Amino acid sequence: MSDAVRLTVSPIGVFIADGGIISYRLFGEPGDAAQKFSKVMEGESIAEVEEAVRDAQERGFKTFMVEPPELIPQLSKRFPQLTFQEPEGALDIERAAAESGLIKPEEY
Repeated sequence: MSDAVRLTVSPIGVFIADGGIISYRLFGEPGDAAQKFSKVMEGESIAEVEEAVRDAQERGFKTFMVEPPELIPQLSKRFPQLTFQEPEGALDIERAAAESGLIKPEEY
């Protein structure tokens, strides 16, 4: 296990992956999800993002490749002991979810 993971925010929730998904938080109802996703895209750190970061931190991860990168300044302030940086390339969330057992491979 490396000490770096990917933190990806999608329209349905927050996913932290190290190969497969190791932590996630879903946004809930469509109206709530849209509002939360919009806040994140504007660079606002929301509860679901911070919960996922804390969960990964408790598992020993210290470096986060963050999508969207607009979150980096807020996360760096909230978690000064951790490192947040832009990733190289996008995470294939569907593949990671299938490999983690969150969805059936045939659904992917």
